[in-house]
Amino acid sequence: MTPGTRVAPDQGGPGRSAAIVALAALASFTANVDLSIVNLALPVIGRAFETTQTELAWTVNAYVLPYAVSILAVGRLADRFGHRTLIVAGALLFAAGSVASAVAPGYGILLAGRVLQGLGGSALLTVGLAIISASFTGAERGRALGIYFAAGASAAVVGPIVGGLLTSVGGWPAIFWSQIPLAVAVAFVARRALPAPTGGRARALDLPGLAWAGVALLGVNAGLLQSPSWGATSPAVLLAWAIAVAALAAFIRRERRAAEPAVRLSVFRSRIYVASVLVGGAVWFGILSAGIQLAIYLQSVRGLDPTGAALVLTPWPLAAALVFPRASRIVERIGPERTMVGSLVVTIVAAGLMVLFDGGTPFPLVALVALLGGVPLALGVTASTVCALAEFPPHEAGVASGVFNSLRQVGSSLGVAVPAVAFDVALAGSADGGLLSGSTAAFASRAVVFVIILALVAVIMPRRHATAVVAPA
Repeated sequence: MTPGTRVAPDQGGPGRSAAIVALAALASFTANVDLSIVNLALPVIGRAFETTQTELAWTVNAYVLPYAVSILAVGRLADRFGHRTLIVAGALLFAAGSVASAVAPGYGILLAGRVLQGLGGSALLTVGLAIISASFTGAERGRALGIYFAAGASAAVVGPIVGGLLTSVGGWPAIFWSQIPLAVAVAFVARRALPAPTGGRARALDLPGLAWAGVALLGVNAGLLQSPSWGATSPAVLLAWAIAVAALAAFIRRERRAAEPAVRLSVFRSRIYVASVLVGGAVWFGILSAGIQLAIYLQSVRGLDPTGAALVLTPWPLAAALVFPRASRIVERIGPERTMVGSLVVTIVAAGLMVLFDGGTPFPLVALVALLGGVPLALGVTASTVCALAEFPPHEAGVASGVFNSLRQVGSSLGVAVPAVAFDVALAGSADGGLLSGSTAAFASRAVVFVIILALVAVIMPRRHATAVVAPA
């Protein structure tokens, strides 16, 4: 593409609608299945490469950190060079990372492959959401978002089952080989479903702004993800936070002065947008923290094996996957703002009930409480995304997705770090060193975070505002 070109919104005729939704759903599934399919293979990977537990954690972090750092840049690049260009590039990068991981002769090569997968996964998720924002409005956008998120939730259900089967039959490399056809399919469908960029004037990329944003996101996510293993007050974690604060200050200063900023800071003056971002972050905090802590509780406290724990928890993501396609209609009836607040309230109730789990809580009750906490998250993520995307015009769909996903990822990292730190602190202070005390503290920390976010949303949410779900955005 030559300088001075413009990217048209990725909107086709009615015949392309189904293909675009299918593409976005496939991209969401491909990127989300990676974590759930890899997690069950971690012990096998650790034995194969003789890693410590701290080193083994980088199998996940090597995917998450590049993803978190590149989200905003990917969104802006998609607006600049076209959604088709970026999602095809991301799919091919993801496939290359999968190959490198599958054939890795050493742990360093495996981590390098995971980095490539993370960069590619960032493009798949960000551009997948962006093409829905750019291609649909009103009720159609809501329905498309439901399918997009349902695909991601389905990945959480399918991933552990497929991952366990593949690891048992073909060893850990099989889980990476299995992801290559998905990435290739994304590239193929994108080439056929999305229009090519058209000529015209293009916005500047604001590379300094994107660079500062990337450094800030790296510092925040590294500080959060490494707090459990390095210590929340360790020099390395404190340095990560210091870098994040300095980079954020530099980013804000740059965006205020840039003729064409990477992100319009004025969007943060919108109270509904800020509230939506908080709810979006809370949703992904809830998903990550519940998935991890419930698995720890069921296996470490209750003594179930991974398969047994997966069976107890399966109703949660399965119900969420069923709710997502219908979420837009529910949000339309209740209203996005009320849905966001209501989803937080119900989630707080579920989080409080998890604090009461002990060594004899019936497993059906555990599954029911997990279900109670999971379904409102499905509604909350749909409502918050509808409200957040409504604040950006179609030609900024990429950066809209990038900003929202960047802040959502911070919520995900909080979901990993906060309960883990609470678990370790309680375990260290327990007289008998019981794992139940750590698990209870982790569940309590989740409830506290949700209460804080609900209080902030209640203060920030405008009293007389209604985001249209049916009317064109």
